[in-house]
Amino acid sequence: MNTQQTVDRAGLLAIIRQQIEIVLCQVGDAALKFGADGEPNPSLATGFAQLHVAAGALRMVQYPGAARFCSEIEAALKAALRNTPADKAEIATVGAAAHQLREFVNDVAAGGTYQPPRLYTAYRKLAKISGNDAASEKDLFFPELIDNAPAHANPRAITPAILPPLVKDLRVRYQRGLLTWLKNSTQPEGLKLMRDVLDQLHQIAAQVPEPRGVWWASVGLTEAVMELLPDAKAAEWLARVKPVFSRIDFLLRDLAAKGTADTAPAQRDVYYAIASCRTPTPRLVETRKVLNLQDVVADAPDAGGKTDSHRPQLEDARARLENIKEVWTEYAAGEPNRLARYRELLAPLTQKASELGNAQLSRLLQAIEGSTKQLPDPYPLDGQVMSLEMASALLMAESIVQHFNEIGRAHV
Repeated sequence: MNTQQTVDRAGLLAIIRQQIEIVLCQVGDAALKFGADGEPNPSLATGFAQLHVAAGALRMVQYPGAARFCSEIEAALKAALRNTPADKAEIATVGAAAHQLREFVNDVAAGGTYQPPRLYTAYRKLAKISGNDAASEKDLFFPELIDNAPAHANPRAITPAILPPLVKDLRVRYQRGLLTWLKNSTQPEGLKLMRDVLDQLHQIAAQVPEPRGVWWASVGLTEAVMELLPDAKAAEWLARVKPVFSRIDFLLRDLAAKGTADTAPAQRDVYYAIASCRTPTPRLVETRKVLNLQDVVADAPDAGGKTDSHRPQLEDARARLENIKEVWTEYAAGEPNRLARYRELLAPLTQKASELGNAQLSRLLQAIEGSTKQLPDPYPLDGQVMSLEMASALLMAESIVQHFNEIGRAHV
């Protein structure tokens, strides 16, 4: 989105702002009143349709993060009113969120920074009410996917015919680097190979039917990860960005198969990783400036009231996952009797996840455990893709455990 488009959407927001404010005020006031005295209000009964229209209007004028928040208000209100009797505290939470969105929209319409992730604390509370297990700060992150990335210093011209086989070869090398890094995430060797592949994609970006920004930004992200590996302050961010590199692999898969791909999901993931780093390297600072990512994520995300009440269980889960990853690596290397041990370790971890009350983690581990029934023993020589998929699944489980307190019990 260019500067003119940004101006245009701000003008459109100014036009619809008053109607959105009326809806949010009516729903917000009615919900807060119900939270105080428990008296039914017609505005609550009709609020669903009004909120749905308001979310659609925000989406239409290109404010998808605010629209997503508005939709979550609608979902939470529906869920809260389904209870008999309705929970006054939950309804009050919905009311407070409606007024918070009203203030946010007014601030943006008046020229303030459009930074939807600053609504995340309220969004997480709404998601808990609505039962949205997958809620995360990134739900509210919809940056302008501008393509101001610089051209490669040594661009390479290729013909369209060789693009798919070239990308296929590059993907094999990228996967080799990704697997190396996932097996030993404290060492940079795998990252260096991934970085070289991404740099080559940036080099041929003029012939790739995708914005070069995704490749240039991915190179910068990879270099930042390599630089921050020894930095203890960046450990949480490093754990968070690991799945982004699996998303890039899926992008390469589609590009190799079809010669084109939808880059928006991967681009959004890469940009969020860059924007959310609290200890940015000089390259990340430069990338943020070029891609207009300086002010799109709140400076300090609110964890929504962290709690250490699950610390022992989480530490146990982390230790079990580390053991499981080691056994998987041994199995993938062809060592005998490792598959049986792998299955043996997964079962109790799946049970532990259930005790944590975490639906997403439980479903993921159940899927991993179920997939082991089809695994061959010994490990096949051509099993690189299978190994990568399993490593990615374990990585996702590790990320969920890592951010349990930050996202909240019901949503990790």
